[in-house]
Amino acid sequence: MWAVYLPYFRLSKASQISHTSDEYVPSLSASSGAWKIGASHRARVTGYHPFDGVLQLSMRASILEQKFLRVSDVQVGELLKGTVKKLTDSALFVSISGNVDAVVFPNHYADIMLRHPQRRFKERASIKCRVSKR
Repeated sequence: MWAVYLPYFRLSKASQISHTSDEYVPSLSASSGAWKIGASHRARVTGYHPFDGVLQLSMRASILEQKFLRVSDVQVGELLKGTVKKLTDSALFVSISGNVDAVVFPNHYADIMLRHPQRRFKERASIKCRVSKR
């Protein structure tokens, strides 16, 4: 675990070596290379442990590029692009961002009731959707 200096927070900050890059990083040197002491890097807070006063950070490009990391990041009323994961008789499952999925029930497929939703929603198809509630 590497400590990170963030002058505006009075918390301990930590990032595991596996969260420094999407590629394999065998070791981090404190005196040379991209990860030496004093170097600046973009990071995203992926966790918070209030009891310990620790922020968990990730510097992976794949994490930094994601718009949402959890459902609580999504705002009600927001218009999103998603990918159809699965269509069942009772619901449509949509992938919004990496590890955030949504469920759409049949009464919200369209303004009118669809008789054959399988014709409109194909797996891996891109769709636009609006968040009605979390």
